[in-house]
Amino acid sequence: MADGLFTIQIGGASFIISALLSLLLIRLAYRINFGRDELVGIQKNHTGNPSRMGGLAFLLTILFCGLLFSDIFILDDWLFYRLYILSVLPAFFGGLIEDITHKVGNLIRFNLTMLSAFLVYFTIGASIESFGISYIDNIFLQYKVIKILITTIAIAGIANGTNMLDGFNGILLSFAMLCFGAYGYLSWELGDFLLFNICIISLGAVAGVFIFNYPYGKIFAGDSGSYSIGFFLATLAVMLYARHPNQISPIAVGTVLSYPTFEVLFSIGRRRFSRLVKADGRHLHQLVFYFINQQKKDINCSNNNNNNNNKLVVLYLFLLYSLPIITSIIFYDNGFYSMIGFFVFMISYLTIYFSLSRRLAK
Repeated sequence: MADGLFTIQIGGASFIISALLSLLLIRLAYRINFGRDELVGIQKNHTGNPSRMGGLAFLLTILFCGLLFSDIFILDDWLFYRLYILSVLPAFFGGLIEDITHKVGNLIRFNLTMLSAFLVYFTIGASIESFGISYIDNIFLQYKVIKILITTIAIAGIANGTNMLDGFNGILLSFAMLCFGAYGYLSWELGDFLLFNICIISLGAVAGVFIFNYPYGKIFAGDSGSYSIGFFLATLAVMLYARHPNQISPIAVGTVLSYPTFEVLFSIGRRRFSRLVKADGRHLHQLVFYFINQQKKDINCSNNNNNNNNKLVVLYLFLLYSLPIITSIIFYDNGFYSMIGFFVFMISYLTIYFSLSRRLAK
């Protein structure tokens, strides 16, 4: 079902439930210290002690909406929805325990995300069927074991990439809304109302957290949210092509996730394969933040503080990570043009990154 009024209803219900849960979790954070950010570490770039429970609001909303609108799913689709949520639980709970206790190591969380990716293959059959280049497909996707391994690494890698984006007001959640919106549009265009409804529910769930995350940073997705959002986005990308292999390009669905994908790959390269799961302070969004701080310091700006500068970072980067998403929507059936979108993003990213690195080094 994809009636316009009904779409507004499920999206609106998801948004309201998520917003109310976010508000409740913010109150709990301030009153009983539940899930508050400890503000220790190189990636902490805000003041105050915001809630890290946005992921809990997000996943509970997905669950509640599934129950509330269960009648929109036929039997097989309802089973798909439940298994889809079940698969994310190892990654989610690994992140949630870290958000609450701050005692779950990076490697453990990454392995739990790998487990979730492994589960989604065996529960709903989410697997990468093509890279859009036949020569590469013939080398890497001929054997089931290799296909499972590649799918697991790809989904876990995307989830790890989205985890890198959380911590600055609005970046992860605005990116997630764009992606769920893009996949929702493509699902509707292809007549896949199961994936369409999942995208609309997810979009509303993210938006409900976003209104408290930007601009004032009262709540963040946390590890539970960033891993869950990345996992769901990667799974949707895989399933969208797997369900419509003759109507959409695998390159196009993958290009939507250019930002977290390249963030992970570039981080691996600049760290030279060492300390891959250990946080550092050299991601692009962090360099933009340092640059804003430096510029305001140079002109003696009166509002030069972490919170004011934090919320400006997303404004600098929004167009950059929107570009490949827009390209993929327009050319969803053309892998060549979608790939151009990715390369334009990659060149722009590197140009900005090294330019900022040089300026900050002076």
